[in-house]
Amino acid sequence: MPSVSNDTLAKIYLGQRRERYTGTGDCYTRVLQFTMLPQVSNVTPTHSELPSEIIGGSSFPPLARNKQQERSFNHADKWPPERAERGGIMFKQSAHQTEFRLEEEALYSNTTHVLIAILLGYLGVLLVSKSLLGRHCGGDDDIDKIIAEEAKEEEAAGKSCCVCCGITEGDGNKLIECNACDLVRYCSVKCQEEHRPQHEATCKERAAELRDEILFRQPENSHLGDCPICVLPLSNDQDEFSLQSCCSKFICNGCGFANLKRQQEKSLDFTCPFCRQKMSESVEVGNMNHVRRVAANDPVSTREMGVKHYNDGDFEGAIECWTKAAELGNAMARYDLSVLYREGSVKKDEGKELYHLEEAAIGGHPDARYNIGLYETENRRFDRAVNHWIIAANLGHGDSIQKLKKCYTHGLVSKEGFAAALRAHQAAVDATKSPQREATAKAIAKAKSRGSRRMSEWQ
Repeated sequence: MPSVSNDTLAKIYLGQRRERYTGTGDCYTRVLQFTMLPQVSNVTPTHSELPSEIIGGSSFPPLARNKQQERSFNHADKWPPERAERGGIMFKQSAHQTEFRLEEEALYSNTTHVLIAILLGYLGVLLVSKSLLGRHCGGDDDIDKIIAEEAKEEEAAGKSCCVCCGITEGDGNKLIECNACDLVRYCSVKCQEEHRPQHEATCKERAAELRDEILFRQPENSHLGDCPICVLPLSNDQDEFSLQSCCSKFICNGCGFANLKRQQEKSLDFTCPFCRQKMSESVEVGNMNHVRRVAANDPVSTREMGVKHYNDGDFEGAIECWTKAAELGNAMARYDLSVLYREGSVKKDEGKELYHLEEAAIGGHPDARYNIGLYETENRRFDRAVNHWIIAANLGHGDSIQKLKKCYTHGLVSKEGFAAALRAHQAAVDATKSPQREATAKAIAKAKSRGSRRMSEWQ
């Protein structure tokens, strides 16, 4: 039992013995709680009946009966006798034993103060460091931005001089960039050739990354675009639109049929629904229109002339026309070239085939992207194939959705990814629908059932 100062008051509580610590600042309180046994008379215990450590020079109030009550006592309180379990520190009084609750106050030792001060100081340094870092950087996102900015600065510093000889730009020195990766610059072709062995691996890796960024970018619409009259996306089904040779415009069947009905009702000449030029069903007139448009560097007509050469067996002429149309930005010509290099009408070349497929896919051609997915599957790169088919499905490509369905059953695409692709595909298909196009589809089906193929007989 620890020593108790003369100012400490011994108090008696009811309940089981326990210890607890309370306090603020530099002080703490150690509380020992005890129980006492029943008393039969009010007797004031004498100092001689208590251990000297408990008495501590203090006087005790007399005992009094006050059952089932628990409270703190001061010098004026009376001691209530109660029934309780035996425990704690006992003293003998009238053949009975009573247990006390003590409160003891003491200062922490100097060692404890030092340890706590060191711990608090360490925690304070950590908090201040974190606060300053967060204030300076603004969080993980800003740290990433700072690192990216520093990388850009280093890259800019590296591109401000020739990576081979170190000559800086200016004073008549003009640096040229590496066309494949844009990471380094050279002062001359000679320096570029000398540095090629050190730069080749990095250049190829960076070039592949840049290529993938462009290749896996979702096109806003397909290569066909919108109908220039109703401004609704054209369907991927080539039977639902027609090409006007006079203006090289793709017109949806809904707008073409509406224009036809108007002309029939008013007994007007059949004219193009877009440019109003008189229409002719003669193949020769159509070819003459294409030739005139080819001279004006029209990519659609140039591609159509390539199709004519291909059907006539003139593959060299087809390659010439399709290459020119591809350079003018026609994705359909790119796809035609890929088919040409795959079938072997000319010398087979898988590299050129894949290159033209990728260019067509970048231009929004869903069939080309679907074929790239097949190519990636053959090379066991299923993740890339799935990405290609998702992009094609977002453009309304039905075959790509069927491939994604099989990939989902084999666990190659997640449930969320497949569901998102289904929704995007349906939205793309719905965007191509209109009441006029649906009415035209019914009229075409009815005309075909009668064996008629002419638009003028679609009634």
